[in-house]
Amino acid sequence: MQTGGVLFLDLSRAGTGWAYSFDLDTLIASQPESGVWILQGDKWSFGRTWASLDNSLAAALKLYQPRKVGIEAPLPARAQTTPESGRLALGLTATAEQTCYRFSVEPTLVKCEVARHKVIGRAYAAEDEKRRGLDVKSAIVAPWIRQRGWKISDHNSADACVGLAYMLGWSARRPSVRRAA
Repeated sequence: MQTGGVLFLDLSRAGTGWAYSFDLDTLIASQPESGVWILQGDKWSFGRTWASLDNSLAAALKLYQPRKVGIEAPLPARAQTTPESGRLALGLTATAEQTCYRFSVEPTLVKCEVARHKVIGRAYAAEDEKRRGLDVKSAIVAPWIRQRGWKISDHNSADACVGLAYMLGWSARRPSVRRAA
């Protein structure tokens, strides 16, 4: 494993997905290192959850010594389902940023829609996919992961792989567009 690459996080209490690769050439050639951190705590104990993220991220920063860290940006307050989920999301983000600060690595917040659009070519499930019960992760992210031949079983880790690809400069191949004569 080569240190000094890029680490990307998809923050979640249920399982924070992470992915690491040294550079774009390495990512194209092989599956990134990735996984999920199951954070301690529950919906009434956010402090324990944030401390668990701090410990897991600190260990990864020591191991990989990344030159960059990307973090999936939390949804805006109006998109949160409950006040608690908003508080958790902002707390996880603040904890990750603070941990990066302690290790002198400046984090970059990335909107998941931007990363998916740049890397995969689209950011949202189509109406027919929604009617079939598919969400964005099963309609867009999972097929992209399978096309690479990667064995990523957790959807948060898969999202972290897309974020990592974005941070490393991966760009979806766009089909040529024919114009009427």
